[in-house]
Amino acid sequence: MIVAIVVGLAIGLWPVHANVFGDATYSCGSGFIHSTHDWNVDSTALQFQRSGDETATGLPASICPDKVDSRRDLALLVMAFSLAIGLLSTLFLERPRARNFRSTMFANGRRSAVRAPMPPRRPQPKDTSIP
Repeated sequence: MIVAIVVGLAIGLWPVHANVFGDATYSCGSGFIHSTHDWNVDSTALQFQRSGDETATGLPASICPDKVDSRRDLALLVMAFSLAIGLLSTLFLERPRARNFRSTMFANGRRSAVRAPMPPRRPQPKDTSIP
C-alpha cells in the first residue's frame, strides 16, 4: 500500500512536457504543482511564433491543462485505489491474535482487585471556642 502511494506521488510530481508553438519542449509543471498564470503569460508571448515545428498543436494555455489534469487524476486514482485495497485487506485478512499470559493476568488483576474498606469517619468535635 505504501509503495503504491509513493508511486502515485511520483506520477503526480513528475514534470509534464508539451509540444507548443515556438517551444517543442515546453514544461507545463506537474500534476500537483503547476501555474496557470505562467501558461497564460507564455501563451501571449508565443502566440505569434507559429513557425518552425509542425507537430505543435496549440499554446500552453490550451494544451497544458488537459495534460496536467490527466496526470493528476491518474496519480489520485492510483493512490485512492491502493488506499482502499490496503484498508480492505487489513479488515478482512486480520487474524485474531492469541492472548498472552501477561495481558490476561493484567486484565483479570484489574477487574478482580478488591479494595480494602475505608476506615470509618470519626465525627468532628463541635468546639464552640474556635471562631
